[in-house]
Parts: sequence; C-alpha cells; structure tokens
Amino acid sequence: MPWFQLFGNVGGLTTNEFCEVRGGYIMSEWHKLRFAQRHINMCSMALSKRVLTMTGRMSVFRASVVTDPGFIADVESDSLQHWRLGRFKFLTGDDKSSWFSLMRLGYDTFYVPDAAINTVEHPPEKSFIKASRKLMFRWYGNNLRQNSRALGLGVRRLGLFTSVVLFDQRVSMWTSLLGLTVAMIATFKYGGAFILAYLLWIGITRLILTLLLSCSGHKIGPAYPLILYYNQIMGALVKIYVFFRLDQQSWTRQDTKLTRDLASFQRWFNTWSSRTMTFSAGSIFVAVLLMMV
Repeated sequence: MPWFQLFGNVGGLTTNEFCEVRGGYIMSEWHKLRFAQRHINMCSMALSKRVLTMTGRMSVFRASVVTDPGFIADVESDSLQHWRLGRFKFLTGDDKSSWFSLMRLGYDTFYVPDAAINTVEHPPEKSFIKASRKLMFRWYGNNLRQNSRALGLGVRRLGLFTSVVLFDQRVSMWTSLLGLTVAMIATFKYGGAFILAYLLWIGITRLILTLLLSCSGHKIGPAYPLILYYNQIMGALVKIYVFFRLDQQSWTRQDTKLTRDLASFQRWFNTWSSRTMTFSAGSIFVAVLLMMV
C-alpha cells in the first residue's frame, strides 16, 4: 500500500518487529516481551500519527525528507545543550534523532503493524542482569535525552496525548517504585501483611497484563509476569540513574563510549553534581513517603 501517497504529511513510518535471540531462555523471553509491548505502544501512538521512534532496523522515510539538509544535519551531528552538563553530541539514538527532526520539520510519523520484520538480537553480555541493564541504559538514555526538547515543541505541534506520554516518561521512573517503597515502609511500621498483600497484587496484575499481551499477536511465555515486574523496578532505577547523567553514553554492540574534552573542574563538577542530585532526589522521594504512610 502506498502509505506516503495515502497520508501526504507522513514523513516516516516504522514496522512490527519479531526477534530471534542468540542468548539464554530468560534473555530471549525478555526481548520478545519488549517487542510485544512495543507493538501495542506503537499501535496506540499511530492513531494520532505520533509514533515516538523511527526504529533503525526497518523504518522508511519520504525521499523529500532524507534529502532535506536540515534532516541530514539533525541525524549526522545531533547534540543537546544541558543546563548543568553543557553541550554534548549523541553517540547513539539515531532513531530518536530522526523522529525529532521529523517533528521539528512538521511531519507526521506512522506505524505499519502488518509489515513484520524478523531481527536477530545479540545480547551484549552473557549475564541476563548485566545485558538487560546495559541495554536499558542505552534505550532509556536515548529516550530521556530526547524528552525535554521534544516537550519543548509544544502541545500544538505534538498534540495533547503525545505530550502526556512524553511527560509520563519522566514521572514513571518514580511512580514505578511507589508501590514497592510504600509496601516496604508499611511493612516496617505496621507488620508483614502489607508486603504479602503487595506481592499478591503484583502477581495478579502482572498475570492479567501477560494475558492482555497475547492480543498483540506476539507469543507470550510463562516467565512474562516476573519479567514485567523486573522491567518495572530495574527500569525505574536505571531511568533515575541516567536522568541525572544524560552525558554518559555507550554503544552496546561495540566497546565505544562518548569521550568529552572537558577541563578537570568541569569533569569533577559533572560527576559530583550528578551524584548529589541523584541522592537528593531519592532522599526526597523516600522522605515524602515516610511522612505519608
């Protein structure tokens, strides 16, 4: 179907992904779960023609877009000016750079769920914990680096729903930890029944979410409820960590990291200000909950 002819303002579209993972069972199930979640999210965002990423593996762009000097410059030498960390280039995240450029230039983005692409995934580490943490660090870092400037485009350009979704990316790193933190505080103050009730709630809700994922057309597995909860907690911790260290980037498929020629004081300031802000934010979060529970 000629999508670009059908939708005259669509500048790029991406496709449905399935994967074959060269790793252990849990690593394989983790990737497949993420692609099932991706499919549902993409379908939702496509209704407003605001798909939030142009996945590098299989996305298609309008010819007039990829020949636009502004688009080429955005993808080739994308960078971010941060109020505390200074200006730094993007080492990874071409899929986010291309999306932001399309939004900035006034184009729409779309998703084609019927176009199924099969990819081969090679985990960066043998250990599931290490591999998933590395991948989350890269993925969530790309999301958060894009987040603030994307919101800066305004509700009129993005639409209300897309703006809420982008804002939720910032809030969810804290709300994902809310239930566990409250359950732990309540257990410490009032007794073990609260943590048992919380675990029962997690088990039931994650089972329901797993069954709902079966509607995506992606296969579901028995480990999905546990992996969903792992993604919630570990993902939130990684997001909080990377949110205060947006200049730290690495490429998981190569031993490549972003190096910046900064003065010694600037390096020292960036390191310790990031640590201080992380500790302060975490302390405020826990302190507020201690007063409320």
